[in-house]
Amino acid sequence: MEEKDGFLIPPKINENFNHLNNFEIYLGGLSTKGGLMVGEKLNYLFLNKSTFPKFLKFTKNNIPLQKNENIKLVTCGLQHVVLITNNSKCYLYGDLKYGSYKKDSNTKYGVKPEDLHFGTLLPFKMEDNKVYNQLECKITHVDSGEVFVIIKDELNRFWFCGKSDFGNGTTSYEFFKLGNGELVIDKDNVVTHLVAGGRHAVVCVNDRIIYTIGNNYNFQLGKDSKLVHNSFDRFLKVNWNLEGKFLVKQIAACGGSTIILTKCGKIFKTVRSTENNCALDYIPCVVPCNSIGSTWTKGYATSKSGNIYVIEDFGVNEAKFKFNTKGLNGEEIKLFSGNHSTFMLGLHTDNEVRITKFEDDESKEIVAVFRTDLPIVNAKMSEEIILIFCARKDTHLQQLKLFQIRGFKDINLMFN
Repeated sequence: MEEKDGFLIPPKINENFNHLNNFEIYLGGLSTKGGLMVGEKLNYLFLNKSTFPKFLKFTKNNIPLQKNENIKLVTCGLQHVVLITNNSKCYLYGDLKYGSYKKDSNTKYGVKPEDLHFGTLLPFKMEDNKVYNQLECKITHVDSGEVFVIIKDELNRFWFCGKSDFGNGTTSYEFFKLGNGELVIDKDNVVTHLVAGGRHAVVCVNDRIIYTIGNNYNFQLGKDSKLVHNSFDRFLKVNWNLEGKFLVKQIAACGGSTIILTKCGKIFKTVRSTENNCALDYIPCVVPCNSIGSTWTKGYATSKSGNIYVIEDFGVNEAKFKFNTKGLNGEEIKLFSGNHSTFMLGLHTDNEVRITKFEDDESKEIVAVFRTDLPIVNAKMSEEIILIFCARKDTHLQQLKLFQIRGFKDINLMFN
């Protein structure tokens, strides 16, 4: 495997794409079951390690796309990376299950370096059990939970694939349609955010209305009734922002909570309560917040100056650890993590990534600092994978403007 500019470059597959470098994918971590888009187990395990040996860098040259295919959406979960193309094909690297890597020739996991992907997820399944032609309907949003994938298509339908009951049941590689329930989407009600937590998902409409679906064991759905401890097949409306005065900038979904950052810098969070009308409570903070992220257990926020804050149930307090923001020259700082990472956070600007390791909210060290060639569009972290997705900003400006309006954690829209 070639090394260039500090990154490992997998072998070229598509020689015809050498002149088209309008996206880049950087991956670090552990390639459990091929989760880093290579079929071998690489020594990239960053759990209990102080440094990352190297990051993998993918472009069109080394991803097995068809001639007219392009990457449109990217996300990652516990041990998987999902790529969605412009013609709505969904490629899965790794697997949508729990469990460790097994180098076994009898398994269907990619254990050879040339086995570059686990496979294509099966076509969508319609309610009448007829196979849906996946080339006729565009996918507009995607995100991954711990062991599932949730997507929205241009017909305002939501589809689920992976471990059923949002991580509790059996694994399927077909997409099944979710019920809209209380969710209202039409020409006047447009989805602006879709974010997956460890065991639930959150949808925002018009940057104002919040809906949730999935597990509610810690009241992360914004519902405190025993009747809705599990909502796996329909969306529920959260009792929040009824007057519509707050606009949602970003959503973070922890393993057991939902956190909202508004465009005016205020934070709201689901709080475990004994009351029957649990919703998103206002969490006071000493300064306006600029970006939020989450691990499995906690939420974090950053101010414009780069200070890090821990989001608790009843307040936002400054963290004991700090990022080194020297050299960022006033660029907008965006925080990222994942719903299943427990002790790592990252921040990035348009072209620079910095990742830190901490324990008990005390910083240990910066474990990765690198610059990307293209502007960063989306970044996400799971227990085993760090994903950085970059795209050229001088193409498809309409889609990129949609992303900027919807906020950092929203799913990236790139190519038609």
